[in-house]
Amino acid sequence: MQEAKDPLARYREGLTSRYAEQIEALRDAAGVWDASGLHEPLGPGEWTPHQVVVHVVAAESLAFVPRLKRIASEDHPDLPGWDETAWMEETYNSEDDIQTWLDTFDAARREGLDLIRGLSDDDWGRTGRHPAQGDRTMQWWLEYSVTHADDHLNQLTSTGRGALEQPGESR
Repeated sequence: MQEAKDPLARYREGLTSRYAEQIEALRDAAGVWDASGLHEPLGPGEWTPHQVVVHVVAAESLAFVPRLKRIASEDHPDLPGWDETAWMEETYNSEDDIQTWLDTFDAARREGLDLIRGLSDDDWGRTGRHPAQGDRTMQWWLEYSVTHADDHLNQLTSTGRGALEQPGESR
């Protein structure tokens, strides 16, 4: 008879699954816009779909995955902050190929998956100290990463002209 998994183990499996699913979800969400639509603001004063995708990818590859790696390899490391606003202002380029950014997200998430799939129960509770967030566990950072991506996936798919359109409808 197979032993039932405890609720925490099931939760972590679900969290890891969602983390993996978001790779394709971001591709799907970005894929609903044609080239010009990628550069139209989602609403008054809002980012374009291109900016949202680049932001999600940059956060994952420059902040979330490096934090997970540091927490996994060091005892209670000091984690650097990441100024997403400054990064977008200084680094964002609207001419960057969206597929290159999506490939970067795929690579970062697969690196993260390789790391978290090997975690022991104790590893999930390893901590790092962040200047704004304070002491946080590996699990908390993974939850934050998933929530961050979901928030922006919702932003990309909840506009009236994006993923909710049926094929053949005009944007």
